[in-house]
Amino acid sequence: MKRITGGGGFGDVYWGVLQDGSHVGLKCLRLHSVSSNSDGKGFLKRAAHELYVWSKCNHANVLDLIGVAQYGGQILMVSPWIQTGNLLWFISHNKEVNRCSLGTQIASGVAYLHKREIVHGDIKGANVLVTADHTIKLADFGSATLRDYTLQFTATTSGGGMSIRWTAPEVIKADSKATAQADVYALGMTIFV
Repeated sequence: MKRITGGGGFGDVYWGVLQDGSHVGLKCLRLHSVSSNSDGKGFLKRAAHELYVWSKCNHANVLDLIGVAQYGGQILMVSPWIQTGNLLWFISHNKEVNRCSLGTQIASGVAYLHKREIVHGDIKGANVLVTADHTIKLADFGSATLRDYTLQFTATTSGGGMSIRWTAPEVIKADSKATAQADVYALGMTIFV
């Protein structure tokens, strides 16, 4: 396991290799913050929530969840490794890329989520990955909501932060939960990059 890409408030992303030789991305949850944080139980609920919502997804433009693993006392969310990186990096290094195709694929991924009654809640360039063959993969389901749960989660008092540039004004003003309409706003802001 080798740290490659940094991370956010919830965990760090590493590159790894499975026993079969497959290269994978490993989202490593910061469990040390669980034991030292009074909101440790909420942290684990948010991790379970992200895994639950992500596990409901199966689409060409949504990053696959391969599974969950434990390594060195930490929980890892395992997905295919996307070497090319996120949309912001990709576009800055590939000025002549067909942006219309990329935008259409992002929209296809968002439409799939909404058809499944999943609101992503954090669509932005950093959460849109681009494969070597220019296929878009929506990632990071930490802020996602699913309308009809078959599994019950109790509410937690703290969630992830907003990415102001991509967040719909009504969500910022009301400090409310994300909606499908707010996802569409974020989609537009992401495509506009």
